[in-house]
Amino acid sequence: MSSVESVMPRRRNGKQQACEPCRKSKQRCDHTMPVCYRCKRRRVASECKYEPSPIEISTKRSTASGVPSNNDGVSRSDAAVDLRRPDGYEIFAAGSTYVQKCPNGYLGPTAYSAIFLEQQGKLDMGLLDPCRGYSKPTDDVQLCEHSHNLSVSHKIGCHTPTAAAIRLGADILKAMPSQDICTRLVERYEVFENIVLYKPIIKIAHQSWWDTYGSCLKEPQDSAQLFAVSEKLCRNAWSFLGTELPRNQNEWVASCQGPNFRWELLGVLLSMFGLAAMSLPEWDLIFATQEEHRNDRTKFAYSMRDLVEGCLLLCDHADNRSCETGKTSYLLWKRHGSLVSSVTALGLHREPKEDYADNFMASELRKRQFIGVFVTDKTMAAMSGRPPLLSRRYSTCHLPLDISDDELIAEEPRLSEIKSKLDSNGWSTSGEVYPSTWARGLLLMNIVREEVLEVTLDASNECSEPVLDYIHLEQGSIDTKLRCSNIGKRCDDFYARLPQKIRYNPKQPILTTARIFPRQVGLHLLYLHCHFLLERLSVSRTNSGGQRLVDLAIEMLDDVLTLWAKRDWLLDYQWRLTHFFTMYGVPSAGVLCVELLKASKSPDSNRPVIARAEVIRKLSIFISCLEWARPSGETYTLCGHMHKIISHIMDQVLSNNVPLEHHSVAVDRETDVSLDPPIDDDTDWLEWLSNVDWTKGNWAEFG
Repeated sequence: MSSVESVMPRRRNGKQQACEPCRKSKQRCDHTMPVCYRCKRRRVASECKYEPSPIEISTKRSTASGVPSNNDGVSRSDAAVDLRRPDGYEIFAAGSTYVQKCPNGYLGPTAYSAIFLEQQGKLDMGLLDPCRGYSKPTDDVQLCEHSHNLSVSHKIGCHTPTAAAIRLGADILKAMPSQDICTRLVERYEVFENIVLYKPIIKIAHQSWWDTYGSCLKEPQDSAQLFAVSEKLCRNAWSFLGTELPRNQNEWVASCQGPNFRWELLGVLLSMFGLAAMSLPEWDLIFATQEEHRNDRTKFAYSMRDLVEGCLLLCDHADNRSCETGKTSYLLWKRHGSLVSSVTALGLHREPKEDYADNFMASELRKRQFIGVFVTDKTMAAMSGRPPLLSRRYSTCHLPLDISDDELIAEEPRLSEIKSKLDSNGWSTSGEVYPSTWARGLLLMNIVREEVLEVTLDASNECSEPVLDYIHLEQGSIDTKLRCSNIGKRCDDFYARLPQKIRYNPKQPILTTARIFPRQVGLHLLYLHCHFLLERLSVSRTNSGGQRLVDLAIEMLDDVLTLWAKRDWLLDYQWRLTHFFTMYGVPSAGVLCVELLKASKSPDSNRPVIARAEVIRKLSIFISCLEWARPSGETYTLCGHMHKIISHIMDQVLSNNVPLEHHSVAVDRETDVSLDPPIDDDTDWLEWLSNVDWTKGNWAEFG
């Protein structure tokens, strides 16, 4: 060892510090400075640095951000409040990648995974629940009292709340009324009725709050204890309560009481305090004891409202950090709800009669803006199986003219000349395709899609008898099969009315550009998907054979695989391909997988006819499509899960020796050796392979 080398000081755990290259490669370091022997030998001396450990860095950052800490590097909050992990909770991994993500919420009959969920119990399929595994407790490691130890947090997938969230929570706790005031307001709340809040639960929650955290909130307040309570509530808000209902009311109450208390429930209590204060007379002595900013009932109620808004911010922050992204994610659904609210508040859903009469461009852009939100609404509703938020029944749904963006700014008399070149329905006769062309086509097809959603998501038959009687009296007796038939005819009519330039015919060669082709296929898939949903409803209600459903599923899968095959040509459109995989590919593949599995488990001559080998080949290619999804894509997690499900079903299908008569592939009976190879025994397989005559039968068809 040279004279310039020295020994690295020991870390807090008593071990010497390793250099970064040795630590990352998990190699033993000799701890010499300035360069260790291993880095010298590997000729990476420039990278040999002794950095503080990630735990030490995290501890220093948490201290600098305003969270009080002790000298031993553990938060002072741990000494005052029990930060042990609530039993049965799933908490999330720190960073951008999560060990377990929360499920997407309610998924209805038209959702991408509906076919799997419907058949799960009937066919005894594993791995078919998209929510399975998300609420599974982590039993291998438990959070100890020192929950700020990030090394432990990473092991169990703990999602660390941010310092800003903890500070906001501490401010909310500091501004809460005293226990005496809150108790008086709870008693006052019992005077008036509320159909939403259940009074016994409110009383239990209020008592549980003060029993658990009252000592931390009483005067004089300790900042460290407020930070501790805030962090505890943040960790609980980050955790997922699970997808299954509690077994009894005691378990349900305990899930968010005591050490499991959450910001959501505290927000309910604060809102109740504000409501109770508004019912008090102005001269009530409660307000005489309050500070100036809430010394009357209106000010007090507004103050509680501000605290509730803070709780909502923390809940939204937890949703943003912990919820899965994608077309069906809870976060995206909330944002879409805000968008629809803005559209209706601004009146974009109703065409004004006079305001834009002299401003042609503004009127046309207004129509296109509404169409964009309307189409998104129907797409998300169909993808998730939830009711649409924007109805055609309350919207004017005017079609924009089929003209280019440059022609929008034209003035008279040029504008009249442009309009004269359109046909009687407003379509361009030039053969060009503009953004307004797609807007018109999408609006027409999504009006039909909304009708499809109305009949497929209809839950009126599940209402209680008095409500059901009223609904039947109002709507009359309409046969579901007749409704589906009428909607299917309108779907055919709307698609036939689209100009040929934006329609896709899979039987004809592709004669368009890479800019137009994927949109053509998208419109065709939307058309097929409407019929697909109607046929699924018809099959479920009538228990029919389902041959047309299988045929539609094959057509949809063919369109999706066509886009996949042309992915190199569609280079600028590749980022949209995973939307087609999940929106149309997964449901169609699900129907085919289920039919194959049914045939393999219980062969029946009455089942739909399926070209088994061809369908298996297409499903295998589709599995590759799902595997191709990029980690940065919005549907990456969903594609990965569907890949696992479909692969699992395919393994079951291929592991069963299905009788040959259930294959739709024609067999040459003159062939000496059966074309259906044995799959149970390796010796039989080799014997079959060596004896088959490749010059006879249908083998020539594969050439």
